[in-house]
Amino acid sequence: MSASTDMSTDVLNKVNELATIIHEHQNTSENYHEKLDRLSTKSADLLEEIGSIKSQNDKQNEVIKSLELQLSRTPNGSINKSNKGCPQDYYIAMDKALRPALGAYRTSLDSNILKEVQEWALNDAKITPYFADSSLKKKITKDVIEGVNPQGGYWIIPEYSAEDVTREFETSPMREICNVATTDSNILRWIIDDNLSESGGWVGEVESRSETETARIGQLDIPIHEQYAQPRVSHWMLDDTMFDVVGWVSNKSGQTITLQENAAFLTGNGSKKPRGILDYPSWGGTPVVFGNDSNYEMGALETIYSGASGNFTYEGLVNTQLSLLEAYQPRAIWLTTRQGWAQILQLKDNQGRPLFQLQDLLKTGAQAVLLGKPVRIAAPSTAPTDPTIPVTGGGMPVPGADAKAMIYGDFNKGYTIVDRVGFFTIVDMVTDKQWVKYYVRKRVGGALTSYQSLKVVQQTAVPGPLVNIDVAPTKEVVKKEVKSSVKKGDK
Repeated sequence: MSASTDMSTDVLNKVNELATIIHEHQNTSENYHEKLDRLSTKSADLLEEIGSIKSQNDKQNEVIKSLELQLSRTPNGSINKSNKGCPQDYYIAMDKALRPALGAYRTSLDSNILKEVQEWALNDAKITPYFADSSLKKKITKDVIEGVNPQGGYWIIPEYSAEDVTREFETSPMREICNVATTDSNILRWIIDDNLSESGGWVGEVESRSETETARIGQLDIPIHEQYAQPRVSHWMLDDTMFDVVGWVSNKSGQTITLQENAAFLTGNGSKKPRGILDYPSWGGTPVVFGNDSNYEMGALETIYSGASGNFTYEGLVNTQLSLLEAYQPRAIWLTTRQGWAQILQLKDNQGRPLFQLQDLLKTGAQAVLLGKPVRIAAPSTAPTDPTIPVTGGGMPVPGADAKAMIYGDFNKGYTIVDRVGFFTIVDMVTDKQWVKYYVRKRVGGALTSYQSLKVVQQTAVPGPLVNIDVAPTKEVVKKEVKSSVKKGDK
């Protein structure tokens, strides 16, 4: 007898033993679970012995192939090609043997026991069962893959980077270029000493000296205003999150407050906020072509015509710079928007050549310079201070007709920012029981403290034409004109 025949006989004997156990207990259900445990133990022993038999016969490849061919036959004797050579054939043989043995017993208990034994045995073997009954075609094995959560994806926990992807909000460098002072009161008062003595003159050696009038002084009050933000966070969020929500909320509130105050230092109207530089009127009420200090006026700034409606001109820039007194020139800078700076860089002479060499201005590490003075970029008035609300004005006007699109001068002398209280946070866990409110506040003020150290450029055409600067032609232009004259026969 071949080894395969011995193995098949041994398998059938063990199966018959299992069927006998089921037959002995089929008439009673009083100790069902106890009997099922005993049955499971016997089944486990059976599977162990079957596995041992298969392990011994693995060395006999030809015998195994013959056995698999025999065991792959269906109950009607046909060959099931899909199962040919499958390692589950041993358990298929057990199933075929169990069905005839239990064919006479159709009670509910018999059916349940049969299914449990079959499913338990096959699950323990980690194979796909082969049953004629389609209801028992249950796939036991599962692929473990990352892309499907129930098949292992839940175990993949993403790691968060220590760096966030953030958005930059354009602002103006006001605290960098202006004077910043502090106060312990709600008003910082300045003495305005901008007048000469009312009389005085020359006198001889022994001539009598008459009494002269003293100069008049004034005062300037810079009131302190309050900014605030009041975000709220639920208690559950604070309890359960793995993220520093409080730090994030405080940082975002501080960012919004900073954007808003820098906008106010340029365009604020002074009502519950600082008064901005561009909110002050012009000396005499209208711009001028060239500065004239005889027009000096407290509470106002001199405004210079740019020379063209909605644009800058070279003449207007020169007039603006030279309108500023020499005492303020050492620390003077230009302040404009990116759009305004782009207009300036595109200015051309009568020959169509750029007036300012862009390649020199854009060298690595080079500072933007205009007529020898630094250029600083301010946020445009179209810049949002909060991306969730309509634009309310973020800084200087962009180029346009009559737009005050540039300021030139000594900002440290001209404008003062006054801090009373820095960022201060009050935590409120009382007013709304389900929320924690973070009231972030800051007190600050700002106003002009010099009325002649800054000049505003308004993009308006001057009354009457300006004389264009005729730059000397290049050698290439001269050669071209000479060639053209020779062709025409000119001498």
